[in-house]
Amino acid sequence: MKVVCINHQEFNSILDILRLYFQDISLKENSIKIEEPKTSNINCTIVSSQNMEVTKEQMRDQADQSQIFVQTFIEASDLKISNTVVPSALRRELKRQMYFILSSLLNISYPWGSLTGIRPTQIALRVYQAENCNFTLAKESLMKFWFVSEEKAKIALETAIAEDQILQNCNTKLPMLYIGIPFCSTRCSYCSFITQDA
Repeated sequence: MKVVCINHQEFNSILDILRLYFQDISLKENSIKIEEPKTSNINCTIVSSQNMEVTKEQMRDQADQSQIFVQTFIEASDLKISNTVVPSALRRELKRQMYFILSSLLNISYPWGSLTGIRPTQIALRVYQAENCNFTLAKESLMKFWFVSEEKAKIALETAIAEDQILQNCNTKLPMLYIGIPFCSTRCSYCSFITQDA
């Protein structure tokens, strides 16, 4: 199996998702090669493309509202997904699309869906606000668009809303310190939180 990138070099974003499914991954020029027993019978090329190149500066610039068409598909197959996003949302969209393709191809899904390896409460809060603070609609959106399980969508929203309420009461002129606290009751094998046994 091979993954080819067109008009972008966002290998790390894609590798976050690939590592959910595979261990034997190698990076060569503009492609990623996967050589594992479970993919030996799957001989395909996954293409991750966008209609134009985007600079790192554009991806950091929240004000840049350029429209980027992003598409991921399997060559010689009907399996594909596409969307139009602004540069600051590009990395998350590439991960979302790769997750959709791999979960469909391999018939394996994970509770956090495409939100693996990032702070899911950021996305959850944005979705909640976009849905006019309707918890039910936000939960459905997390499940449908980001492929998050119902249980994880619920806990992400509850945590995001609680975080936002705390932040609303903070004095923004004082220095702030971010402390990441895992909020799940169990730990997934692919969890990106750093842990240490006591």
